[in-house]
Amino acid sequence: MKNNLKQLNNMKRISYIILIALFSFTASAQSKTKPVSDSAQIRSVVMNFYNWYNSNWGKINAFKLYKGKKTSDGFLPPYKIDWKEVDRYFAYLRKNVPYVGEAFIVQERKHFRWADSMFKKEPDGEIPAGFDYDRFTNSQEEPEYLLKELKNKKSKWTIKSKKNSATVVVQNFDAPSSEYLQLFCAEMIKEKGKWKISKPYCPDEFL
Repeated sequence: MKNNLKQLNNMKRISYIILIALFSFTASAQSKTKPVSDSAQIRSVVMNFYNWYNSNWGKINAFKLYKGKKTSDGFLPPYKIDWKEVDRYFAYLRKNVPYVGEAFIVQERKHFRWADSMFKKEPDGEIPAGFDYDRFTNSQEEPEYLLKELKNKKSKWTIKSKKNSATVVVQNFDAPSSEYLQLFCAEMIKEKGKWKISKPYCPDEFL
């Protein structure tokens, strides 16, 4: 009986030693794991978004966010924003695009309101104001061109973050002029602990 108790006590001591060793190893491993910096997180969000957009921009363009006189070739002026389609577009973003958040949707809604006001101001305008370029790339090029430059090792990234907001500027080097040219800009906001793109554009102070 005494031998059994002794063996049981020894097993308890061994188990306790093993648990202490495991705890110490785990704590040591966690202390050596460096937290991911805001800059690294922000850059990852930007790259993930444009990788996604390059593969899915056709789905975004499938939303007919404005309408006018319907013809066999599309719409003719006067134009107006289709707000029901806009709501479907926002629902799609919320469900499928984790790299943009509510601040991005607020900015998009502002843009559509501005476009709608321009449609009313210039009812005969042939080109729908605000839809003659890609708002996500701020250009008339397909997104693969921007993505290629974002991946270019020679492109210079400048990320400035402060608490829950940040700005991103990406420049590429133009050899003939020997200077960096503006490639991409964005404002970022941290929503629920995660960085999101809130506005992909280059305001004057970035230029």
